[in-house]
Amino acid sequence: MNFKRFNTFWFCDRLARNTQYSLPTTQYIPYLWLMPKTVTPYQNSTDSKKEQVANMFNNISKTYDFLNHFMSLGIDVIWRKTAINELLKDKPKHILDVATGTGDFAFEAIKILNPDQITGVDISKGML
Repeated sequence: MNFKRFNTFWFCDRLARNTQYSLPTTQYIPYLWLMPKTVTPYQNSTDSKKEQVANMFNNISKTYDFLNHFMSLGIDVIWRKTAINELLKDKPKHILDVATGTGDFAFEAIKILNPDQITGVDISKGML
């Protein structure tokens, strides 16, 4: 099967579901196994990894939405709408959005699901 014929969303969905079409992830991301076990954003920092991650997202928070949409070719919008549509049948009244970032998921959920309450939490104050 020629995977190049399918869009990235279909491809990722099939990989996530581990169907007959999916191959080991390392075949598509060959350098994944080369990554060190401990990844820290800033090598010369004395901050903990948690603080480094928070600082990293604080530093990119102003351009995060643009970069996310641009680098994913807009697929992030499709993933978000797909996730929210999966919740339609459950009609949740309370939603906890962990790692909410700039709140894209939460704002879209308000429009489509109309829950009573959405709580968004994120490690980065800049993203909120």
